[in-house]
Amino acid sequence: MENLEEKLKLTEWLQKEISQIKGLKIFTEAQLSIVSFMVDDVDLDKANEKTQALLERINNDETLFLSSCTVKSQKVIRVSLLGHRLHFDRLEKFVTQLKKFVQS
Repeated sequence: MENLEEKLKLTEWLQKEISQIKGLKIFTEAQLSIVSFMVDDVDLDKANEKTQALLERINNDETLFLSSCTVKSQKVIRVSLLGHRLHFDRLEKFVTQLKKFVQS
């Protein structure tokens, strides 16, 4: 039960952190242990291209490996927080890297 509680708290924390990064937006409110987000751009094609490029940078960094999906033509990055080795320190590193990726 402690592990589930930890993951739910991490999910809430991660959603809050991502929502505060200029240039990103939360796609839907967190559901259990999944946070979904995308690059915020009024042009859907540009948003999808930028979101795909961001996903590739994230995965190439090897801090976390994330997946994506397309919902109603919108490319969305998904973070699933169920890994038993995933804890706050790793997410904190991910958020730091994510901010750098979005700013550059």
